[in-house]
Amino acid sequence: VNVGLYYTMDKFKFQLGYGSWNYASQTEHVVEGKVTYTSLLNPFIALHGRVADGIPLKTGLVTVVGITPGYKLGPVDLGFPIAVSADTDGFHGGGSGFGFVSAGISASIPLSKHVVLGAAVTYYHTNDKVIVNPDEDFVTGSASIAVTF
Repeated sequence: VNVGLYYTMDKFKFQLGYGSWNYASQTEHVVEGKVTYTSLLNPFIALHGRVADGIPLKTGLVTVVGITPGYKLGPVDLGFPIAVSADTDGFHGGGSGFGFVSAGISASIPLSKHVVLGAAVTYYHTNDKVIVNPDEDFVTGSASIAVTF
């Protein structure tokens, strides 16, 4: 379950949300906030706080800062997100400090006035002393169809 709201003021976008995820029989509860400034680089700061959980990791905070420069190529919107994170002790099973750096590319194209097709690929380099993963380096991908009304 995810709920949230956002507010735009001039070039600033403020987002606040709550999420509750289930992992088998375990549940994690988070509060997230993000502030973005709309410009050529679209800088942002995001806070992801685990406030209660039934998982074997500590409550705490992940802070992410980054940029998402975007360009339009005909009808296609391109984005090039770059981010770096810092975690509190035990949030991802390890210590505190530098968590990850990531870089990616995203693309979206409108199929109609209310439907957008999207895809993204992101490379991550993680600090294995903070984020306990089998691999320090990995790539994620996504595809989406967004319907607005």
